[in-house]
Amino acid sequence: MQNFNGNHCENDAQVLALVEDANILADKKMYQEAIGKYKEAWDLIPEPRNIHPLSTAVMSELMDVYFLVGHWSYAKEAVECAISCPGGCEDSFLRLRYGQILFDHGELNEAFKELKFAYGTAGFDIFRTEDPRYLDFLKARERV
Repeated sequence: MQNFNGNHCENDAQVLALVEDANILADKKMYQEAIGKYKEAWDLIPEPRNIHPLSTAVMSELMDVYFLVGHWSYAKEAVECAISCPGGCEDSFLRLRYGQILFDHGELNEAFKELKFAYGTAGFDIFRTEDPRYLDFLKARERV
C-alpha cells in the first residue's frame, strides 16, 4: 500500500519522471509509447486519484495524446477525468480540448460552452495553433 500523506504520496517523483519521459516520447511522435508511460504514471497515483495534485497533469497529458492521434472516446474519458481533478475545471486548455472533442462528436451546445470558457479565460491565443473551425464555430454562435 502506498503512503498517502495529504495530497502527496511517496511516488510523486516517479510519477513526474514518467510524465517527463512520456512527454519526450510524445514530442518525438512516439504516441503509443507515450500513452504507456502516462498510464504507468497514472497507476502510481493512489486512490482516490482525482484528489491528488499530479492527477490533473497526468490525465491532461494523456488526453492530449489521445486527441492528437484521434482516439476520441479515450480523449473524452481522459478530459472528463482531468476536469474532475484539482484545478482541472479552471484549466483553459482542458476546457478547449473538451470543447473540441464535444464539437467533433456533434454535441454543439456543450461544445460551445467549453470553447467559450476557454476563450473567456485565455483569449484568442489559446486558439492560435488549433484548427480554425473551432474558433469559427465559436464566432458563429456568439460574437467574440
